[in-house]
Amino acid sequence: MGWIYHEKQESSLCGQHCLNNLLQACIFTAPDLADIAHVLDAKERQLMLELGHSTPDALKFQAEDSGNVDEAGNFSLQVLSEALTLRYGLRLESAGSERVAGKLSTTGYDSEAGFVCNRQAHWFAVRSVGGRYWNLNSTLERPEWITSYALEATLHQYRLDGYSVFVVRGGTLPPPSTEGPYGSDAGNAEDWYGDGMTYQPTPRPRT
Repeated sequence: MGWIYHEKQESSLCGQHCLNNLLQACIFTAPDLADIAHVLDAKERQLMLELGHSTPDALKFQAEDSGNVDEAGNFSLQVLSEALTLRYGLRLESAGSERVAGKLSTTGYDSEAGFVCNRQAHWFAVRSVGGRYWNLNSTLERPEWITSYALEATLHQYRLDGYSVFVVRGGTLPPPSTEGPYGSDAGNAEDWYGDGMTYQPTPRPRT
């Protein structure tokens, strides 16, 4: 099976954990994502002001806090997507859009390398590692194996539970580490799971 990287929940940093679990390495820190959020805020502010300094929308926007990160460390979809684009040329596309859903119905969900799921302020990743799909939710004690057979039904159940599901597109996800906690970008050693652990597949949701 090799190594699986799985950051656990810390404060409200599930957006950071989601990206790092998706990328299978300790790539982004909270300050990294906060910097991206502030750049996006500045761009949005400039665009709003170009439409008029005294419009109701402009005045409301200037009075609000950041729309891309809050004090607890919750990051927006735009921040996560921009981080993936800047570092790897990847993007997040809604699995519910007509174009993406149409392709998935033809190629199958197991033709995709990774997914990002979001409900309110919580984010988590599902990714193929070692020929298996894994639920890498940072609230879990350890990664949960999802069989290829159950993948589509599992993601469909997430949507029924109120999650938005995004497909990772635009390029290739970096390969999982072969060195685990002994390699670069290793992060915390306790966030790695390797050979010798026994995994049972997540039960297939009833439909």
